[in-house]
Amino acid sequence: MKEFFQKMVAFFLAILAALGISLKTPETPSITLSENDSYAVDDGTVTFAFASNPSTGYTWEVRQEGKSVKQSRAWYESGTDERGDIAIAGRSGTQFYTYQAVAAGKTTLTFDYARPWEKEPPIKSYEVCITVDKDLKISDVAVAA
Repeated sequence: MKEFFQKMVAFFLAILAALGISLKTPETPSITLSENDSYAVDDGTVTFAFASNPSTGYTWEVRQEGKSVKQSRAWYESGTDERGDIAIAGRSGTQFYTYQAVAAGKTTLTFDYARPWEKEPPIKSYEVCITVDKDLKISDVAVAA
């Protein structure tokens, strides 16, 4: 019986492959903000990815107006060598911010790339308006650079 079951599973998977049907979860498409910055929406979350190089003193600062989303995660991934093996100090990388929908409404996030101790305006800035619907799904992301 076990052998029969294994053959049926293999047959079923072969049919799916022949029809071009995949059991993998589709990747969330990302929307490009600029050459090196983007965001992706996945149901009730939105993740922003910004080029960053903390060794220069520049960091991303975030201001939030509204309470429809909450930051759930922030992390930095350092650049790697040409083979993609080793993270190299001083090399640029990517700063990520993930926000989770927590209430229906609108929230405005302002991302500024600046040196915190300088009085100069940021060298890059995005104002993002996120709309969350009653089902706690992100229904719109409007970006102004």
